[in-house]
This record gives sequence, C-alpha cells and structure tokens, in this order.
Amino acid sequence: MWRVPTVALALASPLAACQFDAPVDQQPIDARLFDAAPACVADTIVCDDAQGVYTECDATGAIVRQMTCPLGCAPDVEKCLDIDPHNGLAMYLDMVEDPPDVVLSGPATFDTVRGLLIDGGLDVAVPSFLTPRGPGVNEPPIRVYVVNSLTVNGPLTSPPNDLRQYPIAIVSRGDILIRGPIDVSAQRDLAGPGGWPGTDIQHSQVTECIGRPIFGGLPNPGAGGGGGAVPGGAGGHVNMLAGGAPGTVLIGTTPLAGGCAGGGTFAIGKFFGGGGGGGLHLASRTLVWFEGNGAIDASGGGGVPAGLNRGGTGGGAGGNILIEAPQVVLTGTAVVLSTKGGGGGGASSTSVLGGPGEDGGTSAAPARGGTSPQGTIGGFGGMTAPPAAGADAAGGSDNGGGGGGAAGSIWLHNRSGLTLPQDGAAIRGVRTDGVLRLRRVP
Repeated sequence: MWRVPTVALALASPLAACQFDAPVDQQPIDARLFDAAPACVADTIVCDDAQGVYTECDATGAIVRQMTCPLGCAPDVEKCLDIDPHNGLAMYLDMVEDPPDVVLSGPATFDTVRGLLIDGGLDVAVPSFLTPRGPGVNEPPIRVYVVNSLTVNGPLTSPPNDLRQYPIAIVSRGDILIRGPIDVSAQRDLAGPGGWPGTDIQHSQVTECIGRPIFGGLPNPGAGGGGGAVPGGAGGHVNMLAGGAPGTVLIGTTPLAGGCAGGGTFAIGKFFGGGGGGGLHLASRTLVWFEGNGAIDASGGGGVPAGLNRGGTGGGAGGNILIEAPQVVLTGTAVVLSTKGGGGGGASSTSVLGGPGEDGGTSAAPARGGTSPQGTIGGFGGMTAPPAAGADAAGGSDNGGGGGGAAGSIWLHNRSGLTLPQDGAAIRGVRTDGVLRLRRVP
C-alpha cells in the first residue's frame, strides 16, 4: 500500500531538481483567449464603429444579419452609412446582389434602348433598368447600368440622334476608373442621350428651355439659343422684329436630363437649331477617378446653316454631368469635363449661305458662331461665361444671326464638398461642388 507514494516521491525529486524556462509565447492554460468572436447579445442591433460591421441578433442570440458598412457606421444610430445618389439610384444599387466588373477596351458604345454596352462589336451584359418617367416634359426615364466596378480604357460613345433618347446613369459598388474619352455630346441638330434634338419642332414651341424658333417674315431675325445652366443667347434683331427669345434655365440635379436645343428657322423650309448635349450620371460607393485620356464630352451642337435669305439657327445647350462618390479625382492635362454650348448659325444672304455654328466640343475656347456674308454672325456658345446673342442686322434687308447655346451644369459631389482638378485637368461648363448625400442602412 505504501509503494505508490514511495515511487511518487522518487520521481518527484529529480523533477524538482530540473529547472527550465517556459517558451516566451506560452500562456497559462486559464489565460484569456481572443480567437473566438464575442457572443451575440440577444435582441440587439449593434454597429461596431472600430470595424464598421453591422450585426443584428435575434431573441436566441443568433446572428440573423451581418454586413460590412460601405462607409462605416452612422454616428447617431446603430446603422451603416451608404451613398444616397440623386435620381433614385440607390434602389438599383441595392437590388443587384452580384453585379459584374466591367472593363471596356473600346471602341465601345451605349445601347440605351436594349440596355447593353457594346465593346469592340460584342455585347457586354450589364444589369440595367429604366427609371419611371417623371410628370414633366423634361423628365425622361433614365437608363441605369449597375456594375461592381467599371474601367473605361478606350473611347465610349452614345451616338447622337434625331429623336430624344434616355439619359445615362452608371452606379457602382466599387471604383469607376475613366482612362478613355466618353462622348455623349450633340452634333449639329442631333442630340446626345437625354438632350432635345433640334429636329423636334413640336416641343420647340412649348418647352421653355428650347430656344424660340422663327416661323415667318422676310427678312428673318435669328433664332434663340438653347438654355442650360444659364439662359441661351437671343437671336439677332431685324429692323423692328425681335430675334427669337433665348431658352430658359434648366435647373437641378434631379431629374437628370440632357441639354435643350436651339431654335430653328421655319419660314420657308425647315432649318434646325443645334441639339442638346447628353445627360450622364456616375455614382460610386468608393471613388470616381479620371486620368490619361479620361474625359466626358456632353457639349451642345452648333446651329445648322439656314436656307438663302434666312436668319441663323440657335446653338444647342450643353448637357449635364453629375458625379457622386466619396472621392472624385481629376488628374492630367488630357482630362476634361465639358458641357459647352454650341455656337449659333450665321445668317444667309440672298445668294450665299451662312456658316454653321461650331459644336461645343472639349477645347479651351467657346464654340464659335457661324459666319455670315452679311456680317450677322451667330453668337458663340457658353462655357464658363454666358453665350452670346446673334448679331443684329445692320441693313433693312439683312437677316439676324442665331443665338449661342448655353453651357450645361457639372455637379461634383464628394465627402469633403470640394473637388480640385490636378495636373492640368479642366472643367469647361458651369461647375457646382457639393457634399455627397448619405443614407442609413439597412
């Protein structure tokens, strides 16, 4: 019965004499362990500020919902912060669970009718939607594309059209990187997406932002330029006949729309004003970055030449660009955002046609008005300054020049409320900075 203690003592003595240091990373068996997640407290909703993680727990203590917050936790309530882009785009961002990463090598085009992107002649399937049409005449549906990320390496265009098309929005969960030019501009009387074409005679008489057309009388006054961020340029006068009134201001980020057309000359024949530039909205949860040849041209079209012994047509207004992201970066000498207005058309004499107004484009100078054998040139288009009126007729038998189209708006919204172009990047239009709108989710 005593042998076990004897053996135990015999073994204990050598062990007691053997001394060694424990490994430095060894912890006592009852030390606190950190590899297990903290328990979910029943019937709680918590947003962890340090990790930016939202967690809902049910009555049993089980996690029923957990998400990483796009922009961290809200400071005033246990919810996440997320972007709240204008034009109701948040719902489309939320409804697509796994949107694609899209890389466009170019040449690429928007197909706003089918809701596709076409890159190098191949269809690129992207989730897309049409927003509901608004109640106003200038509230068309918006074609919305939803992506996880977007990289534009080559040219991306929306061909101008003689019918009004949908303005375009791209909403992204991740980065939008623009290295190639995006062209949603008008060309002559054809409009960019969401803009009014100069060929739309019906709406030219009832839509206030479209320059007033000229329907009768010889000699002819000039037609008015399309209105945008500011009013268009007035048409040139003839004797006691006033030129076409300028289009009025097109206000606001919502609803997204393109630019308004210049007025036409319809006394004898149909000679159309310049089309309005397109409407483009980019929204990202992270950043929108322009570099290399990254640019957006949403400028208006120049007034087309009228017939012999006619006044000049009005220039089209530039469209509208809205960019919303926590970070917006414009860097590099080739980076341009343009919503310039088109130049008004020059008046014609009885034997020589007047010249067309220039399309707005992306150059550093305002679009020039068309030439005139009578000297009654078209007004230049707007850029950072308002557009010019068409030249008034000097002689009793001369015709008036068309008014220039106004520049459109460029809205840049980020977390700080100020976007500073870097390394020669340029903004050519009427710019407004703003603070990014946020919402609380879920």
